[in-house]
Amino acid sequence: MTARFRSFVVVACVCVLLFAPGLGAVQAAPGAPGEPPRAFVPVLSSGSPQAASNFVLKSENAAAPVDTAAYWTAERMMAAEPLDLLLAPDVDLAAVDAADAAGEVQGASGAFPSKLPDPKALALAQELYADQWAMLEEIDAAGAPVEGAAVDESLAWRESPPFTRYSVNYYGESWKQFPYKAMGRLFFTIPGRGNASCSASSAGGRSVWTAGHCLYTRGIGWHTNIVFVPAYRYGVAPYGKFYETNAIVSYEWWANEDHAYDIGMVIVGNRNGMKLSQWVGNLGFQYNRSGTQQFFAFGYPGNIGSGRYLIACAARTQTRYAIAGPDPVGIGCDMTQGSSGGPWLVGFFPYAAGSINYVNGVVSFGSSAYPNQFFASYFGTRAKELWDWGRVQ
Repeated sequence: MTARFRSFVVVACVCVLLFAPGLGAVQAAPGAPGEPPRAFVPVLSSGSPQAASNFVLKSENAAAPVDTAAYWTAERMMAAEPLDLLLAPDVDLAAVDAADAAGEVQGASGAFPSKLPDPKALALAQELYADQWAMLEEIDAAGAPVEGAAVDESLAWRESPPFTRYSVNYYGESWKQFPYKAMGRLFFTIPGRGNASCSASSAGGRSVWTAGHCLYTRGIGWHTNIVFVPAYRYGVAPYGKFYETNAIVSYEWWANEDHAYDIGMVIVGNRNGMKLSQWVGNLGFQYNRSGTQQFFAFGYPGNIGSGRYLIACAARTQTRYAIAGPDPVGIGCDMTQGSSGGPWLVGFFPYAAGSINYVNGVVSFGSSAYPNQFFASYFGTRAKELWDWGRVQ
């Protein structure tokens, strides 16, 4: 078994972890000769420490960032380039049915509910960001997109592969509604390349789901100046900007750009004493389920609407990407650059929370052999460990 797929079980340290003051702490340890260092992330299950898995924590490996709040002016946000969608090497892809997908399940499955924001958050956002709200309400009242925005084909059907794509907040006020306002645009700087953007979503507490390649580029390093803007629309931030305090990616992505584990998480700071999830709510989370699902994938693609508003694709599992590790899941969708990191929801149901609106993947990559499709890393045990870490930050 290679180092790429090893996991480490902490037994001797359980007593120490039980009484440690910070279960969210990360312990660094060297890898094998020629490998980068690993980070052992304590994870929780039912409130007790059980295991440690391989992740890499940014704070252990990156230089201090610039003043992110001062850096992200409205002009820089508007000028940020949507990050190119990864293109994976062409391999044999095959249609998958429910029986095939069941074989991918890595262990016990589970789900955690979505949650609405704090009842006072909406009025507080309107008060604190009155100028931002006025801008969006003016756009809505005009019944047209802001001047200079690319006109979108707001509803599209595709028969091969089958999917429906539509604009979520091109018109209307979905930016005020859950679960849409729990999704947003992620801005960052790639050292030596410039400012870019991905898509992301509120995972709970201070944590944000996105793709690993939105946070770290092998050969370049960690991305800097990371900020999450929930409900982003036409350059406006109606709930403010949430600045990164830390970030984490799977070891497999950091060391090998392994597309089976292209997942990451950002931790953001509080605003006015409230966590991100109190401001905009958080999506649910589902893991170790069948790879055959009806998905609603969301993102801010540059090829549709120039990344200025939220787009969705509705489709059922079309293919599985056959590589080592749990096979990534593919669905029909024509979103490309900038959609990376956007959530794939199962049990999608607007304007409500609870046992609905579960994240079960994030946009990861495409393949030139399969146009009008993109793929997400299968959300199995590794995703659960990452979510466990994020909820205690």
